[in-house]
Amino acid sequence: MLSENIRKYRKDRKLNQEELAVKLCVVRQTLSKWENNLSVPDADQLIALAEILNVSVNDLLGTTLEDPYDHKDVAAELAKANEQIARYAENERLRLEAGRVRGLILWLTIIAIALMQTIRNEVLAIAISSILLVAVLIILCRNISLLSVGFDTTGKTGSIKVVTVFDIVLIVIISIFGILVKTAKIHLSENQEALFASALITVFMVFVGIIAPRLPYNRHTGLRLPWTVQNEGAWNIAHKILGIISIPLGLAYMSLTFFVNNMETLTLMVVLIWIGVPGLVSFLYAYKK
Repeated sequence: MLSENIRKYRKDRKLNQEELAVKLCVVRQTLSKWENNLSVPDADQLIALAEILNVSVNDLLGTTLEDPYDHKDVAAELAKANEQIARYAENERLRLEAGRVRGLILWLTIIAIALMQTIRNEVLAIAISSILLVAVLIILCRNISLLSVGFDTTGKTGSIKVVTVFDIVLIVIISIFGILVKTAKIHLSENQEALFASALITVFMVFVGIIAPRLPYNRHTGLRLPWTVQNEGAWNIAHKILGIISIPLGLAYMSLTFFVNNMETLTLMVVLIWIGVPGLVSFLYAYKK
């Protein structure tokens, strides 16, 4: 890269930025911008720079121009370098913006969890925490493209939006149900509450079975394990397996709720199988790779 080459050859000649800038008749800040990939010299400046550093223009550009002193060819190469700088600047801007969005999502989630633990009024705790979690999902839905920078999700963000909207609906349903129970607007036995919970889990599993194979490789929606996030092949395998096992496992779980008394143990076993099988297979794939 031009910026790195300028810095390298300047240091090889034991010149600091101020000394080289004086020789080129430019201010030090201009040279600093060249070395930090913020701008590029023009053709005349680059040729003069090559002469001062006692290297060829090709050495600075990292090219193999037939006539490295042809102003037209040099200008064309510098135009390409400018385009690279523009792309780099845009990617950096998107990276910083995505970082701010992730930070906001993280803090809202932490606050929601903290409020659930600290607010003594259960109805108020459920309401405020649910509002914060829904806000998190709305922020995620509105910034899917931004948060997917670096991943090939072109034309595939629809499934991510579907998952996010489904999660919002699920949180709203659970919150309303929780508030109605806590305010004694509806009365359910312990067994009825367990059946309601298992029905929601089954619906979620069936939904995952339908949507999982369609989810593109990304870092925020899906089976986010260390190896699936780092390896696209492991991600694809894990979500294909989820697509195969989720629906039959969810229906089997719902059927067993009518015959098993210990719902907590049953739910734990089903979830371990549901996450464990695709997790283990994808881990073995990533490990072999």
